[in-house]
Amino acid sequence: MKNLAGMAIFAHVVEARSFSAAARRLGLSKSMVSKEVTKLEHNLGARFRIARALPDNLVARRLAPINRVVCAAPAYFERHGTPRRPQDLSRHNCLVYTHANRDSPWRFRSEKEKLWSRKRQSHAQ
Repeated sequence: MKNLAGMAIFAHVVEARSFSAAARRLGLSKSMVSKEVTKLEHNLGARFRIARALPDNLVARRLAPINRVVCAAPAYFERHGTPRRPQDLSRHNCLVYTHANRDSPWRFRSEKEKLWSRKRQSHAQ
């Protein structure tokens, strides 16, 4: 029973596919959601990680895909214009998640095909 709250919060994280979205849904801070998941990891003797590859001595199971979004404040679009196609992003300043592989390309896909990719260049971190 002591893991029940942590499991419920973790279920929201998986369903929402993000700590931030789960925190908003639950009315909790992101740090509280993170702390509860960390406590759950400790109590279960398991760890939840985002990784492409793991050392051979670990057993892993994919829980959910990771989706990222491209977004900006309306004021940014007013100053720099709104991109209409993925190729337009090459003219924009981009802030990327720092734990992601900085050398991996951005890939944009429609439901049927690859639209475009480019080598990622971060102007801010």
